[in-house]
Amino acid sequence: MNNRNNTPQSEEQLINTATIIFFALIAGVVVFATIMLYLIEVQKTMFTSDNEPNTSLHEIFQYIIPVLALSCLAIGRFLYNMQLTKIRAATGTTRYSMYLTALLIKYSLIEGPALFTIVAYMQTGNHYYMYILAVLLMYFISQKPSLSRFKEETEPA
Repeated sequence: MNNRNNTPQSEEQLINTATIIFFALIAGVVVFATIMLYLIEVQKTMFTSDNEPNTSLHEIFQYIIPVLALSCLAIGRFLYNMQLTKIRAATGTTRYSMYLTALLIKYSLIEGPALFTIVAYMQTGNHYYMYILAVLLMYFISQKPSLSRFKEETEPA
């Protein structure tokens, strides 16, 4: 039978859906970062009016980017844990859509700072931002959905 509302009907479907979304989000960040690295390092294209690194933006971004990244990671974790509390109390397949929503919120609060970090690199040409991006990507990869994680995190207390 056709599932019209696209709610996963099993734990395996949930993890498959979440994994596809996870890899799509990571791929978007990696492709964008790769294009920017190529344009700036190989083509020597700087995205400023005079093709010189923008040091005044670096002075601002060097503080904003880490604070934004840490804040978003903390907020994402907090919201994710709040959703997990609701999921533990839920029953049936509604748990699956709630879990997918929780993952999307957490993932978007990792992807947002990652994309902003790439923009900071694009504007300044400073590799400092690529190091921050590498840390964000490592954390993002550590959040890969799995059936065991789903069962562990949604098991009622």
